[in-house]
Amino acid sequence: MKGRSPDVRLEPGDIVYVPNSPYTNLKRYINMAVATFVSTVAANEGIRAAGGNIGINVSVPVGTAR
Repeated sequence: MKGRSPDVRLEPGDIVYVPNSPYTNLKRYINMAVATFVSTVAANEGIRAAGGNIGINVSVPVGTAR
């Protein structure tokens, strides 16, 4: 896993483990935050465009990243 072993010939049925980069979770979190922001803005603009500008704002709860 640390790249210190000599190359190994793979055989059919072998499983190769490739770890995630350290930034994978950060990237997921940023993508989730941006998607939540865009959805919230779009919902609020849709309400406003429909003539429903009565002080209603929509907020989208942020769930657990998967």
